[in-house]
Amino acid sequence: MRWLLILCICFITAAIASAEEKSVLPTPEPIAEASASAEEESVLPTPEPIAEASASAEEESVLPTPELIAEASASAEEESVLPPQEPIAKSCASAEEESVLPPQERIAEASASYEEESVLPPPVPIAEASTLPALIPALRIEGPLYFAGEEVPLDNQEVRERLEKELLLTLWDRAQVILWIKRSGRYMPVIEKTLREEGLPDDLKYLAVIESALLAHIGSPKGAKGFWQFIKGTGRRYGLTINRGRDDRRNIYYSTRAASQYLKELYEMFGSWSLAGAAYNYGEYRLRKAMKAQEVDDYYRLYLPNETQRYLFRIVAAKMVLSDPGRYGFHVQEYDLYPPLEFDKVTVTSSVQIPLRLVAKAACTYYKQIRDLNPELRSQHLRKGEHTLAIPKGSADEFQARYTQFVTEWKEENQIRVYKIKEGDSMSLIAARFDIKLESLLRWNNVNSRANIFPGKELILYE
Repeated sequence: MRWLLILCICFITAAIASAEEKSVLPTPEPIAEASASAEEESVLPTPEPIAEASASAEEESVLPTPELIAEASASAEEESVLPPQEPIAKSCASAEEESVLPPQERIAEASASYEEESVLPPPVPIAEASTLPALIPALRIEGPLYFAGEEVPLDNQEVRERLEKELLLTLWDRAQVILWIKRSGRYMPVIEKTLREEGLPDDLKYLAVIESALLAHIGSPKGAKGFWQFIKGTGRRYGLTINRGRDDRRNIYYSTRAASQYLKELYEMFGSWSLAGAAYNYGEYRLRKAMKAQEVDDYYRLYLPNETQRYLFRIVAAKMVLSDPGRYGFHVQEYDLYPPLEFDKVTVTSSVQIPLRLVAKAACTYYKQIRDLNPELRSQHLRKGEHTLAIPKGSADEFQARYTQFVTEWKEENQIRVYKIKEGDSMSLIAARFDIKLESLLRWNNVNSRANIFPGKELILYE
């Protein structure tokens, strides 16, 4: 084995020696010679040729030298579409004269011109602008304070706290207060006039604000409705008409007169406007019972349901804000208020039920305006009989002639017959017998579908 190993070593040594002679990598001496040859044939010139080539490149190269750049820049300044710095300065000066965005001096001139031509009024001076006072100072109530001529006992800490609470809640709902103020321009003149005629304190007008926010159609879960929130029984007791076709609780004139009479009786009953107000909310019989049980005849010392305990304080808070709105940040001008009601009154008579639209046509207006001017109307038809209605101001002239003509034409187009109810009849049977819709039959006669009908009663049928 040893001789075989020696033989292999010899063979490898000979192979290495042969490779050194044939190698592509020359020895140092040939490398030097090869380098000299390469310097003569290489595409990369020696330093001297590089210098010459650089000089030639400076003449032909597409990348100019600094001197050429300077020359090109000078030429560009002459030919460029963008002017040099001096022309730019001149152009800016010209732009200041012609630009749509003028400098400060021209803005002042434009503003002055705009103020002369603008359809909008100039801004309100800051001193006159509406400001919101801090709530804490607004709650610092200074006495004496009165309701309907009776002093509110602010020296009683509990009374002061209860009033502060209602005043704070009122001021917090600023949108509602603004609507109170605006509506007061329309309805307060009517209420104030009626209270004067009835000899009642002016402060009672704030009951309507708390009861209904001066809205005609507002109602309560207990069935109270209208400006003064009468329930049916009390309203009828004081002369208000309440039926399927008409509800006088929604009429500011009729309901205010009824409320005045009711409050006058309550004052005679209790001898105090604060107790009269509590009775208006709670009911005279229940209030008398509570006073007897507690042996107390002072509203501010009575323990009553929460709504009634708050009632008078809400009224006083409304009085404080509405009588001096500017103090609480409501800077209102006369033109901010809704205008008072203006209308003509007419009396219409009909032997049969007629569509309300005929009244609107005779008044040269439209159905909605008649309903808005007469919120007490509840139907699209007027029952037979006599009615006093409000129509737009200035439309009363020739109204009766137009009304008579429209009603006559309508009767000719709609044949009317009267049917007397017989034993065993029902509204659905009658509608089927005459081939008319049940809902139309009910509407023509202002009858509820659940109402009982009796033999001998007359029904109107339109053919």
